[in-house]
Amino acid sequence: MKNCLQLLFLLLPLCSLGMEGFVIKGKVTGVKNGTVAIIDYQLAPGEQLELADPVRIVNGEFTYFGKLDRPRLLKLKISTRTVNVFLENAYYELHCSLDSLHGSKLSGGTLNTQYWDFIKAPHADMLADLKAVIKTGIGPFLANMYTRDRKDVEELYPLLTEAGKNSYEGKEYKKKYDGFINSAAGKPFPKLKMTLPNGKPFTEKDMAGKVVVFDFWASWCAPCIAYIPQMREHYRHFKGLDVLIVSISVDDTDAAWRKAMKAHPMEWAQVLTEGGFYRGEARRELSIPSIPYVIVVDKQGKIAATLDFDQKKDLEQVVLKALLQ
Repeated sequence: MKNCLQLLFLLLPLCSLGMEGFVIKGKVTGVKNGTVAIIDYQLAPGEQLELADPVRIVNGEFTYFGKLDRPRLLKLKISTRTVNVFLENAYYELHCSLDSLHGSKLSGGTLNTQYWDFIKAPHADMLADLKAVIKTGIGPFLANMYTRDRKDVEELYPLLTEAGKNSYEGKEYKKKYDGFINSAAGKPFPKLKMTLPNGKPFTEKDMAGKVVVFDFWASWCAPCIAYIPQMREHYRHFKGLDVLIVSISVDDTDAAWRKAMKAHPMEWAQVLTEGGFYRGEARRELSIPSIPYVIVVDKQGKIAATLDFDQKKDLEQVVLKALLQ
């Protein structure tokens, strides 16, 4: 593949549209030596990113190339400096000094300019500003990056263009949108794969006839751990009622979960979900924006309420209301 990309580079600049890969042709003054490379990126399962080996800077000039499976925000390292650039398969040029190097100096394609125009602008009303760019190529990415609240996501997603909805970022945003729809009050709580400390599964049978308080947490979440004493008060208050408190760990590993349970003993039920927080099914199915996060499920297995960190003060009222239904 690299040989093909090298041949492509030798034929440049022929055009900047419809390219199989990307090429960055740069002249950066103030560089005595060094290399250029894309660094520090993560790939999801099945994704591909074909990049040239780091290339040498000669008299301040370089040409770097690669091929993307989709447009991406990446880190471009030039000598001792690193900048964020939003790359697509297109032809780029970079002309500046090393001291003034910035991602916005990269010209070519459309998305990098759109990205930096938004990032550098002041934002007094983020939702309004996102609405202004939602139909652009960078819109789905920015929506994913800057919206976490249910109201904002439900308002923005329908505004995407069909092309935006069919893009990678648009499809990821759809998952967030669907998660909020699926976690709305009255919706059935999804059948997550949850494992008890003894290795047995925790299922809807364990929830039957009870109001269930699911408290999402992780060993690395300081606010979650700080909330344990308050949850203990709730546990004691609800004891004897048809209320089941379950702490759901979104830790990446079983070992991290067990170590945290040992360090922070909790008298109520403990379960572990698969996949951790960022890639786990809990966040995917319920669009959990951050932890700590609480979901109250009524006796019929339907979601009564979702409570983020600031709303946890309402937990007792929500549970008592669910008990009366």
